[in-house]
Amino acid sequence: MAPGDVPLLVDYGEAIITAQDGGGEALPDAFVTVMRDVLVLEGNQPLALWYVGLAESRAGRAGVARTLWRRLLAVIPSDAPQRADLQKRIDALPKAE
Repeated sequence: MAPGDVPLLVDYGEAIITAQDGGGEALPDAFVTVMRDVLVLEGNQPLALWYVGLAESRAGRAGVARTLWRRLLAVIPSDAPQRADLQKRIDALPKAE
């Protein structure tokens, strides 16, 4: 694998999550690690911002999730249908950690 190739890393991450047994809600650790690697290389990669934010939210780190998801809001189109759901998730995050 090419460690600096963002599209390849994203594809690899998607393969990990697709192969997850049962396709449940849990995010495999290997997948989250790959998405974190993507963010190091490309800090505004939308898929990585979403999933790392989700992992942080589930781990109780609302402040980190909020920061990542706000960055995601800044990079997705203003007419994207996902914006409303994302904003609701941000608003629902606990205010203090």
